[in-house]
Parts: sequence; structure tokens; C-alpha cells
Amino acid sequence: MTAWSSLFIFGNLLLKQKKGLRVLILGASGGVGTQAIQLLKSQDCSVFGTCSTDAVSMVQCLGADRVFNYKDQDFEKQIELEGRYHIILDCAKVGYQNISESWQYDSYISLNSPLLLNTDKYGLMAGLVYSANNLLEANLNRFGRGSIVKWAFFVPSHQGFEFINELICSEKIKPVIHKCFKFEKLPDALKALSEGHLRGKIVIDYK
Repeated sequence: MTAWSSLFIFGNLLLKQKKGLRVLILGASGGVGTQAIQLLKSQDCSVFGTCSTDAVSMVQCLGADRVFNYKDQDFEKQIELEGRYHIILDCAKVGYQNISESWQYDSYISLNSPLLLNTDKYGLMAGLVYSANNLLEANLNRFGRGSIVKWAFFVPSHQGFEFINELICSEKIKPVIHKCFKFEKLPDALKALSEGHLRGKIVIDYK
């Protein structure tokens, strides 16, 4: 649902012609990224993904049209040469300020909004104002290039759940499990989660 919300609500895929849409997923091998690939391919989108060396084959098997290994020396150049992307979905906390200026895109969608941090630090109203200012600053230098930065959040949408359920029933998407932990190993699971570089999701077996 996080992947669906990011793409279909904040990325406006509910309203756009999806076939042929070009989407670059940063962190394509993680929990959200692996599902985003499958959701997009079910709609005939062109999907590009970034990941580490050991995850390239997995991301390819999920249907990505091209996979960029971020450990390659010419990694940024490879992405640039593919041309303009309709959406860049950041599932890896890269940050719009840290990507190459040569990358061309319509929308940069981040799952790492500072909204909660700002609210905790400054209070509700001041935190909202501070966050709005952050978003405005992020976009000031991009309007001239036809690009926009957005923050995405999980949205518990009935329409989204029905859409995903249909894809699951038709076996067009499948879960990607990094590792299954017994309930008594919960601290180990949390440690693995905090370390990042997951291949899909972590599962807790409470039986």
C-alpha cells in the first residue's frame, strides 16, 4: 500500500495514461521497491531500478526493464543517458539534493518526509509551517526545469486494497521476503531492519 499510495496517489497514476510511463526506482530491492516494480509492470510501465550488485538479478526477475548497479563507477551517467523519467521514486532515502543535477524527471517522490521530525522538534503548527517551507525550498530551483519534488505517505485506500488484491489473486505480484524471524528473535529482526539493505520485507513468525 505504501508503494501504491506513492505512485497512484502522489504520482497521479490514477489519472495518467500508465502504459509506457517511465519510472526510476531508487532502492528497487527493498520492501517498497520490490512491490513498486510489480505494480508498475502490471500496468505496462517502463521500470528502471537501482540496487547493489548482489540484488541485480532479483530486481531483473521482478520485471525491471533496466537495472543500475549503484556501485558501478559510471552509475550516475548510465541513469542520465536513459533520458527523462516521468517519476523518480526514492525508496532508499537518497534525497533529491543528493542526486545528480544531470538527471531529468517530472516528479521526484520521496518516502522520507521531514514532517514528523519537524513536528516533534517544533510542535504541531510550527512543524507544519517549517515542513511547508522545506517543500517550497526543494521546488524553487526546479520549476524552470519542469520538475517537482513531492513527499509520499501511506494512505489506507479502499480502492488501493482492491487493486492490490486483484493483482495478488491473478498472481501478478508476489511477496519478496528478506528473512523470517521467530517471535523470540524480535530484537534480531529489529536490528536487521535498522541496518537496511533488505531484499524485500522481514517477516515475524509468532507461532
